[in-house]
Parts: sequence; C-alpha cells; structure tokens
Amino acid sequence: MGRKGGGKKVFLRGVVAKPDADDGIEQQSTESAVPLPQPSTSETASERPDTSSTGLQLPDIRSTTEDVSSETRGQLTQRHKKEAKMLKEAAKKIGKKKKDEIAKLEEDMDERHAAETAALEQRERDAAGPQEETTDILATDLYSFSLPPSETQKQKQPSKAQKRRQHHAEKEAEREAELEAERAEQGESEQAVEDRELKQMLTPLGLTVRPIQPDGHCMYRAVQDQLSLRSSNAQQHQSATANGDDSPQTDDIMALRKKTADYIRNHRDDFLPFLVQDLDEEDLEASFVQYCQDIQETAAWGGQTELNALANVLHQHIKVYAAGLPVVDMGQQYQGSKSGSLAVCYLRHAFALGEHYNSVVPVEAISSDEEGEFEEVAAK
Repeated sequence: MGRKGGGKKVFLRGVVAKPDADDGIEQQSTESAVPLPQPSTSETASERPDTSSTGLQLPDIRSTTEDVSSETRGQLTQRHKKEAKMLKEAAKKIGKKKKDEIAKLEEDMDERHAAETAALEQRERDAAGPQEETTDILATDLYSFSLPPSETQKQKQPSKAQKRRQHHAEKEAEREAELEAERAEQGESEQAVEDRELKQMLTPLGLTVRPIQPDGHCMYRAVQDQLSLRSSNAQQHQSATANGDDSPQTDDIMALRKKTADYIRNHRDDFLPFLVQDLDEEDLEASFVQYCQDIQETAAWGGQTELNALANVLHQHIKVYAAGLPVVDMGQQYQGSKSGSLAVCYLRHAFALGEHYNSVVPVEAISSDEEGEFEEVAAK
C-alpha cells in the first residue's frame, strides 16, 4: 500500500514523537479562540514589512522574541500559514502593478519562516538526548527498508519440453566432447573429415561454403543469405519492369522466424507427428503452442522441420547438401522457378558445437577474405 503523502519527514514524526508537539496541539485546541500575539510595542517600523510604497499597511502578527522561542511546532506552523494568508489577501488588494513589492515581501517572509523553522528544529535536537537520536536512526532505516520482489516477479520457469531439450543438448555436447577427445588422440577429427567430404561434393559443381554465424539463427541466416544473393542476381539481369518477376525478397531474421512459426501453426496436423519427440507428451497442445512461440521469439535452433516450412512460405526450392548423404530437396514443387533454387549445407560436427547450417554459393560469389574468416572460425 503506497504512502498517501508527507514522505520521510512525516513518517519520522510518526515514529519519533516530539515531546512538545502533542502539548502544542492540545494547547492550540483549547486556546483556538485566543488571537495570536501581536508584535511588542518595542518593535520598530523598520522591523515590519515595508509596504509604504504600496499605500497599504500590512498587519504584522509575528511573535516577539520570547514568544518565538517558546512556540511549539504546531503553533509555529499555524502562525506561518496565517501570515502567508494575510500577505496573499493584501497582494490581491494591491494589484499586479505592485508585484515587485509583493515579491519582496514574500521573499522576506519565506526567509524569516525558514530561519524560525531551523531554530525550532535546533531546539528540538538540543532537547533530545542520545536515545532519541538512536531512535531517529532506526526510524530512518525502517523507512528506507524495502522487501525483496515477490515470487510472481521472478522469471518464468522453463516448460518440461524446454528442460528436456536443454538436457538432451547438454548430453549431446558432453558426448561430442568425449568423442572429440578420443578422435584427437586417434588422428583426423570428424569435423575435418566432414569439411573435406563436403568440399569434394561441392567443388565439381562450382560451389563453395559461405560461413554463417553460429548463434542459433544459422538456418534462417543461411536462407536469408541465399535470398540476398538471388535478389542481387535478379536485379542485375531483370528488365526495367516493376516487380515483373518472382524473385524472392530479402527478409530479416525475425521476419523469417515469424513466417515459419505462422506456417507451422496453420498446418498443425502436417507437422505435429514430426515434433512429438520435442514436445511434452503430457500436454501436446500447450507444448506445441510454446514450440511455435520459441521459433518466433527466441534463438531456438531450426532444423529440417523449420526449413521445410520456410520452403513453402517462400515458394522456393531449397537444396540441402551434407557430407556423406544425398542432396535433400525441400519445396520440390517450386523447382524450376525463375529465381532458381536456394542452397544450404548441413553440418553435424561444425565448430564442435554440433549441428549447423551454412550458405552454399558459387565460387566466384565468395571473396578470399570470407574464406580466411571461415577457416579462422572453424579452427576455434
């Protein structure tokens, strides 16, 4: 529940009762009909607000020195309010033409009020002993104390399917690390063998690998690279007609992910049998919804299922090259389109990270700098 107002000072006054405050309030209630003390006759005209230039003499209800020194906090506050009210009423009578004089009076009054309040607080501190100062410190600590966030504010726990996929990935990584250590003792690694076999497959076709960043978006980035390449080629050879061909348009990564997720949602029955191993068997429907949401909003790795959905979304034939395996055709019904086929390669032992996708491009489309970059990343 929030504080209604007053802030820290009000809070401290509620915790630490001032000895004179209650007495002042009681005295004020019993003497409310008694007018506030007028200035002493010894007070000179120079001590009163100078309003001679305005033609209006303001009543001065300031207490004498003896009255001020004996005032309680409640009495001081009430007097300050009454003085401010009187000055405001006087300002209305004077009008805007004398606003400079009124401003000077307000400034003088504010300075005097501040000085009187500071003097009162000093008297209260002098009257308070070490015990009350300790209480002030404790009250301040209590005021500043805040509770830890509630359980509802904690991060949402992963689903059972997510935990299972994460556990599976960790086990695969451990197994791969163990196998890699054994292969290092025996000689050439599986990664080196895979790279060599893939190169032997692509070189006769005039193709090579363009490396893609291994960040969980690799399959989508590989497809995006292919779309960019086809779009660039189409712009070089197409006629000057506005969108007169069916060349693909380049989408960013998250746009491709959203299209993939939407397609799988809209064709649930076609994809659900291939996703059972990745879903929670106790609640297939909820885990299917979560699976599609992860595709759209996270860096969840995309595989053959997502690539098949992308081929249908983009109306593109996609060739998938893999070492030691025949070429896999996705979206075969779109083969022969004017924009040509997209090509990616699937790696099982890339960068010791497990499965990965790269883009496959003509040899002349890749620069020597990119080849050096790929070799540097692959060596890590």
